[in-house]
Amino acid sequence: MRQTLLVIPHEFLATWLLPIWIAIVVIGIVFQVVSKRPGRDVGNWALVGAVGFAVIRWVVPAIEISGYSPEPPHELVPLGLAIRGYGVMFLLAMFVGVGLVLVRARQMQVDPDVIVSLAFWVFLAGIIGARAFYVIEYREQFQAPTLAESIGRMVNTTSGGLVVYGSFLGGMGAVLAFCWAKKLPMLALGDMVVPGMTIGLALGRIGCFLNGCCYGGPCESPLGVSFPRTAGAYIDQLESGRLVGITSRKVSEDPVILEVVSVEADSPAAAALFAPGDRFKPYRSGGDAFERAEALSHSGRQELFSLLTVDGTKRLSLPLLDLPTGSRPVHPTQLYATIGAVLLTLVLWYWYPLRYGDGEVVGWAIVLYGTVRFLEEAIRVDEMGQFGTGLSISQLTSLVLFPVGFGLIAWARWSSRPLALPPPEQNSGSSSTSSAGSPRPA
Repeated sequence: MRQTLLVIPHEFLATWLLPIWIAIVVIGIVFQVVSKRPGRDVGNWALVGAVGFAVIRWVVPAIEISGYSPEPPHELVPLGLAIRGYGVMFLLAMFVGVGLVLVRARQMQVDPDVIVSLAFWVFLAGIIGARAFYVIEYREQFQAPTLAESIGRMVNTTSGGLVVYGSFLGGMGAVLAFCWAKKLPMLALGDMVVPGMTIGLALGRIGCFLNGCCYGGPCESPLGVSFPRTAGAYIDQLESGRLVGITSRKVSEDPVILEVVSVEADSPAAAALFAPGDRFKPYRSGGDAFERAEALSHSGRQELFSLLTVDGTKRLSLPLLDLPTGSRPVHPTQLYATIGAVLLTLVLWYWYPLRYGDGEVVGWAIVLYGTVRFLEEAIRVDEMGQFGTGLSISQLTSLVLFPVGFGLIAWARWSSRPLALPPPEQNSGSSSTSSAGSPRPA
């Protein structure tokens, strides 16, 4: 796991970033003038410069990470701009996915400009879909006293909150909307694009592994992975008591109450006389408990980890920094998902030339990804049941989409319509234009 690949220091951002940006914009404008291409080109540079200035002036300070100063009074201070592993993999997924689709477009003699234009909308819709899916699944987190505050929480993605399934559905929706607007064959273009989306899912899941989210349940096999203190798996085990030897289950939502199922012998929980049937409130770390503890340790003070039974008869208390530095081993479901998405991409890529009709590759993508995701969710423990069921929202979505996928496969198999984008060899010697754009040399 590596949530943060690097941090651009606050001092550089505050002192040098804006002057460097202004210099770049000025050089660009001067180049346009010297090249005798003023007017629109200069205006474009000015617009880009203004947008960049706004981002540097207001957006960058808002998304800088903070940390507790080691000097008293241990206040939060800006540290810099974190380059997150998840974000880097998200961008890499976009470029690799688009590159894969461009390879297929060249094979099918489809204008690559069509694919590049589509990629922008797929990327945008993928982010919106991923966020919308997360908001629906964790809707309680976004409830606020006012509508404006609720909307503010929904659009604030700096602390995470994206669901891969939502990006897949959002991207497919963008393909449909783009084809409708440009009067292009929806199913034919969807068949071409969907392998690029699934390879993007594979890389996105590596980003999840780097981020420490989307983790699985306890794993005693050599496949198990231990995550550090900043990861979701560690925080979950910290709050539920698993790190101190307690296996628990939730018995109440409001307030959240956990019940002890079992206690490991010779564990801190056993030493505190916790026993099956005891009920306690989870420890709330606030996400930065260890940062606080490190800051306090410089002045000789300690941040305590404490669990108290609801009846007040038993208490477990010990210094937070004395807890293990890594979580108990869990299934790396992120890597399982990456392997599944790579295999799915290979199946879809090599099935494309064998398709019977338009929409068949999309149909198989929906069915196979839905199956993989349903099984993946059975291993994960970070997703809760939705709408009164024991199934996660991703599992419910898979069940809803299965008929759609099988319907597309059946339509492609038994429809008498010819392929909208037939193999180029069927059009050899023809000067007609492909329905998705101008043909390109083979």
